[in-house]
Amino acid sequence: MADDPDINDLLPIYEKLLDDARRLPPEFVAQMGTPYLPWPRENWAEAKHRVLIVGQEPKDWGFPSDELPRSSPKWPYPEMWNLGDALQCDQSVEALTYAYRKTTYEPSKPTGKPYDGAVREIQSIVEGQQGEWVTTNLFPCTFATGSPAKSIRAVDASPADRNAILDWQRGFLTSQIRVLCPTAVLLFTGPVREYNEAIEYEFEGVKFINVDERPSGEFARIVHPTLPQRSYRTFHPRQLRQLGWWGWVQELADFAIAA
Repeated sequence: MADDPDINDLLPIYEKLLDDARRLPPEFVAQMGTPYLPWPRENWAEAKHRVLIVGQEPKDWGFPSDELPRSSPKWPYPEMWNLGDALQCDQSVEALTYAYRKTTYEPSKPTGKPYDGAVREIQSIVEGQQGEWVTTNLFPCTFATGSPAKSIRAVDASPADRNAILDWQRGFLTSQIRVLCPTAVLLFTGPVREYNEAIEYEFEGVKFINVDERPSGEFARIVHPTLPQRSYRTFHPRQLRQLGWWGWVQELADFAIAA
């Protein structure tokens, strides 16, 4: 893995994801949410620690919305609320990376959501050690079904639809990792079995290694040629809070910046 990431190399990866989506059936595209396209801050490449945080999928990701900081100017692009909207906009990659930077790095009020709380806790620890962080997702889009359409997790789609999603997005996350060259990757994707299957589909031959006495299904180091040595997978922060395991968030952050 290279040590001099150029974040501009993300652009062709994002364009390819959208180009590949144009070959999907129109009715399928209409059910997909807006793609989540991360864009780190300018000092990413020079940071001592580069931590990539991986969630399950984006939730209610569309614009314009209240997610944008109030200090931001009016949304300068066409409305974008699903994959179909993104495919119709010539500036969709520019728009969605702009949205990512505004919603991720500009000050905003705490949402109270466990995932956001975990990200902020990791942010505090990583930035305190001359590090940088960026978030992405195992699935870049949510999925919608029914009439009226209701957003659901991609893993809750029918097996045929889920396989179509996995085929379409295959290589997207690993390509992001190759460009970003993170020093640590933290996946908050458990405990649902289908998320593990998605990891195994994206990282062919991946291994889950126990950490101390905890079962690998709960907390594991993950090993794959694409991943840095400091790569771990645990439950989604919502489950960590429910189970009283919130301390694992700080533990993962400490692992991420270990010497």
